[in-house]
Amino acid sequence: MSPHPGKMIIAFGEGEGEERALPVLIRKVLREAYPQTDHIRIADAAWRVGHLEKLRKNDGQIWKDKLRLASEKRGASAVLLLLDGDRPPHLGSPPHCVGSAAGQLAAWACQTGAGKAYSVAVVIARQEMESWFIAGAESLRGTLNDGGPGLKANAQVPADDLELSPRDAKRWLAENMLQGYKPTADQFRLAQTVSLAMIRQRKLRSFQRFEKAVGELRDAIISGQHVATPAIQKQFN
Repeated sequence: MSPHPGKMIIAFGEGEGEERALPVLIRKVLREAYPQTDHIRIADAAWRVGHLEKLRKNDGQIWKDKLRLASEKRGASAVLLLLDGDRPPHLGSPPHCVGSAAGQLAAWACQTGAGKAYSVAVVIARQEMESWFIAGAESLRGTLNDGGPGLKANAQVPADDLELSPRDAKRWLAENMLQGYKPTADQFRLAQTVSLAMIRQRKLRSFQRFEKAVGELRDAIISGQHVATPAIQKQFN
């Protein structure tokens, strides 16, 4: 880590869409749930690190390499990783629960100094981050904060457990947004507008974990006591 005290969180996400959207969501959580944290900076762009299976290869070597690079950034104090819990179709069904997978990534992070020199929090959405946007769909109807089109006025939000269905949350958004859904452009727009209060009402466990992770990193920065979460023995599925 830099010898200078760090007060910056660097986000890691899967792809181009998360690059701009994930920092927005972290800032919104800090602003709404953890006030008086203006001194904590969020890196403007999330690092694109690929899907879960990529980061688990070779005992997490790619994950550990990226953590080492991030921890060397001036002012960096923490990394928050958000991944989708689904799996590329050609690989078949996931051979893991999201809790044990997140715990393993946190444990590998400790091999690079996480928990001592800097903090890490791992969050794995079930099944996709887009399920959070569906949970907040009522706040996304009509025109979004950027003046562009959002969801159709008659979009019917599923009553089911959104972490189980619709299984393809991206398809649901594509069918229910006024001009379709393009993750690379629309994740940022949706993140800017979505009501976190509405997401909370659906009690999505992965979103609850996300908010808790932001709080854990915030507390670590304020106290100077670094963390690596979740602990590998804790299950979150």
